[in-house]
Amino acid sequence: MFANLKIGIKLIGGFVLIAAFSIVVGVVGITNAGKINEAADRMYDHELMGLSYIKEANINLIYVGRARSNALLASTTEERNKQLETANKALATMKDYLDKARPLFVTERGKQLFSNATKALDEYVRLNSTVIQMISTRDLQKRDDTLAQALANVSAAANVLDDLLTDLTVAKEERAKQASTDTTVMYETSRNLMIGTIVGATLAGILLGWFISRSVTVPVIQAMEAAGKLAAGDLNINVESKSTDETGQLLNAMRNMASKLSQVVDGQKRAVDAANRGNFDVRVDLNGLQGFQKELGEGLNLLMATTGASVADVVRVMGAVSAGDLKQTIDKPYEGAFDELKKYANNTVGKLNHVIEAQKRVVDAANRGNFTTRIDLTGLQGFQNELGEGLNQLMATTGASIDDVVRVMGALAEGDLSQTVDKQYEGSFGELKSFANNTVSKLLQVVTEVNQGAQSLASASEEVSATAQSLSQASSEQAASVEETSASLEQMTASISQNTENAKVTDGMATKASQEAAEGGEAVNATAAAMKQIANKIGIIDDIAYQTNLLALNAAIEAARAGEHGKGFAVVAAEVRKLAERSQVAAAEIGEVASSSVQLAERAGQLLGQMVPNIKRTSDLVQEISAASEEQSAGVAQINGAVQQLSQATQQNAASSEELAATAEEMSGQAEQLQRTMSFFKIDSGIHGQVAQLVRKVTAPRAPVRRNNDSSKGIVAPGPDEAHFARF
Repeated sequence: MFANLKIGIKLIGGFVLIAAFSIVVGVVGITNAGKINEAADRMYDHELMGLSYIKEANINLIYVGRARSNALLASTTEERNKQLETANKALATMKDYLDKARPLFVTERGKQLFSNATKALDEYVRLNSTVIQMISTRDLQKRDDTLAQALANVSAAANVLDDLLTDLTVAKEERAKQASTDTTVMYETSRNLMIGTIVGATLAGILLGWFISRSVTVPVIQAMEAAGKLAAGDLNINVESKSTDETGQLLNAMRNMASKLSQVVDGQKRAVDAANRGNFDVRVDLNGLQGFQKELGEGLNLLMATTGASVADVVRVMGAVSAGDLKQTIDKPYEGAFDELKKYANNTVGKLNHVIEAQKRVVDAANRGNFTTRIDLTGLQGFQNELGEGLNQLMATTGASIDDVVRVMGALAEGDLSQTVDKQYEGSFGELKSFANNTVSKLLQVVTEVNQGAQSLASASEEVSATAQSLSQASSEQAASVEETSASLEQMTASISQNTENAKVTDGMATKASQEAAEGGEAVNATAAAMKQIANKIGIIDDIAYQTNLLALNAAIEAARAGEHGKGFAVVAAEVRKLAERSQVAAAEIGEVASSSVQLAERAGQLLGQMVPNIKRTSDLVQEISAASEEQSAGVAQINGAVQQLSQATQQNAASSEELAATAEEMSGQAEQLQRTMSFFKIDSGIHGQVAQLVRKVTAPRAPVRRNNDSSKGIVAPGPDEAHFARF
């Protein structure tokens, strides 16, 4: 099913699948990010703000107690009224913060704790109002048992309210911690789901890409191989394709094309083989052929029919001629070369009739002793003209004298080919004269051709020698270039090997950096955990400072009760209270710094966690570079070996060129010997002068060839004479 889809549909389907996976990843990420954002907003609006309101209410509770104590210690009415007003404002502020915090406690336990705190607050407000009323109506710094009891009652109520506020704080902290845990779980779940989806999408994309690539590249490779065979003339193509996509259609079309071409070629072979055997009746089978294939078959069939008919007519006429029948001619109409063949056959028959009739007349006259009759050569050409001229010459030279023949034969025995029979004779003497002159003519032709052949052989020997010297010199120069190339390849091999070693060292460094980054991430995570513990400890210090402040306040109250005897203790209590307040402020600042440090440490851990895969990827790339460098080194080594073999072949060519030059010199010497042998024969002055000039040229001294057996160092020889150098 998948293999039969169109290539475009396959590609679109692959991209759609990848896009679908991307949409799934995006939807999952956006959904979980929204959940995490909602949880973070809820943590801030309900937990952190509720915790902040409770803390602020607790602080204002302390402000109320401090202002009330300062009012007891005030030395003027204005100062006392100011402190009492401060206490009332702090109490009102505390109520406002508690009212804001009330709707943020939604759990049953939180509502119960807040209800208890509200009751404790009402009791504290009632007792505090009583104490403030008593302080405002009494004299400055004056105490009695009633006021002391009221202060004790309000202090106890403050402690109860403080404990309840602490319980509310703990409840909110637990809720915030649970919300943080839920957010972390939600993040991890979202992260794992997105990682799984991304991995699945990646694997699906790789698998789908592999299937699409295979479905396209395999048929294309088969098509390339089939096209290569067709280009090389090989019609034995066997391609199988079960798919119906574009590549399958291409393979089927190429298989059908090869089958049709094989049919045409086989038919042509059968027709040509039959024609070579003289059978022009075989035809190409045109069944199933179309286009140019059918045109080729029809053209060959028409050619076979026309050629068969023409050859049959020529065979008929020539058969009749060979049987002595000169009455047969070709009457069918032909065109082109076949028409010329028809004309030549008919003209041959006509000329033969003319020559035979003329020969009959000459022979009849010779039989009567009349050798003056001649054949009319008008309109005769080629062998027909030669037949007529030969018979005319025979009739003209029949009367040669025996003395002329002896003279000619005697000169021939001395090697003189310039003597011939010139007088006219008849009868048998004419035939003898013809034989003698023909013998001299043939010998003269043979001697001339032998001399010319010797000259050509000598010239060719010189050219071969010069060519061999040039080839030897070029081979030597090529050998030197090959050696330089081999040296450069060896340097390249050394450089690639060095690159491979450097890549291995870099891989080790990247692996070590990845391990160290992972260890650094673990250390940062441990640091973040430690900073969280420090923040918790600082919270304890903050509580201790708060308790110390309360103790100092109580100590100040007790010192006020002691009157003059407690003033020194009151001063100490005031200093302790100031130190406690400073400790509390410092603890809060340190807590903020610790929280910031935790965030920075967690951010550093995330960055280190992101660095580890990148470093690992760098290590993988370096390993791939190292492997590629090793493959390059092996390839260059193979090239170097091939260059060494080429160098050896070049040196062998140089040695063979030297041997060829030596052979050419030996052949030139044999040509000189042949010229000296043929100089025995004497011919007329013009030909004799040419032969003598040829002998002088062949026997002229040549520059010696210097050989050097060490072909790698070149051949030291004079420059070749390019005047007689033949370009091939």
